[in-house]
Amino acid sequence: MATILSESVIVPAEQRVKAHTLTHIPIVPLGSTIADVHALLHREHGFDTVKFVYVVSAEGALAGIVSFRDLFTHSPQTTVDAVMETEHLITVSAHLDNEHATHLALRHGLQSVPVTEHGKLIGVIPSRYLLQIFKKDAAEDVALAAALPEEARRDLDNVFEDSTVTTTLKRLPWLLVGLAGGVLAALIIHGFEDLLQEHLILASFIPLVVYLSGAMSAQVQMFYIRDLAVYDALPMLRYIGRHGIVVVALGIMVATVLFAINSAFLGLGAAATVVSVATMAAVLSAIVTGIGVPFLLSKVLKDPASATPPLAIISSDLLTVFLYFTTASALLS
Repeated sequence: MATILSESVIVPAEQRVKAHTLTHIPIVPLGSTIADVHALLHREHGFDTVKFVYVVSAEGALAGIVSFRDLFTHSPQTTVDAVMETEHLITVSAHLDNEHATHLALRHGLQSVPVTEHGKLIGVIPSRYLLQIFKKDAAEDVALAAALPEEARRDLDNVFEDSTVTTTLKRLPWLLVGLAGGVLAALIIHGFEDLLQEHLILASFIPLVVYLSGAMSAQVQMFYIRDLAVYDALPMLRYIGRHGIVVVALGIMVATVLFAINSAFLGLGAAATVVSVATMAAVLSAIVTGIGVPFLLSKVLKDPASATPPLAIISSDLLTVFLYFTTASALLS
């Protein structure tokens, strides 16, 4: 007995499965033989798809599916009833929303999905259309997750539609902001010149500390952007708290490993403790730059995609350098 799974919702015609359904497919009634199927394939040309042969009841309902391979591994006298797949058949209503159809196909690992209308098989929606629909809906979901209204979505930086000059001018200002931030970071380091003259070893770890903090910030940021698209709503305080715990745990682990390396191989002694604690303090800034920056930019900009990477990176660098030297200065004083 076939298990038919289907859902139906009222949606605009252009968003329904029926709009993407291929109707010219090989269909045979119950009781047909493999020879009958061969005759059909020779007689009818130009099927939209021939990956499967669909078997229907007298009422036109889907009864089973025969793979193309089975047509050549059984004798011509064999009936399709004997070789067709009848368990866990998945069908979708012709009036089903496209997005639900793609999710159904992905969930069940289907190459194509049979489409029914009023209980009768009318065609299939193939994998190439399912992927196109999924890509389009994913892009819309990301835009919605960023809280962009319809008119703002039309103004997004589109590398395929905008000219090179337009795209460059949209992105350049944020890179200049990052450049200014880099100069500010240099001034912060210059402000700790006396500390560096006394403890030059601190300068050796600046690239490592900036990398660790930036990498962790990027991790948090990617999880945040992904979760915005996946979940309908994020409880921000709880979400930040959970990420904060993870960042603290990672900071402690990184600092411990760094302390062990500095003590065992570099022989830094007390300086190893200072570098490790200062590094942990700097790494903790990832929770602020990883979530705080993209969250704020999504609230004040129509298209935060151009601004978020430069501002997130430079804010991470600035905060990292400041916390690193401030912590080291406090410990060494």
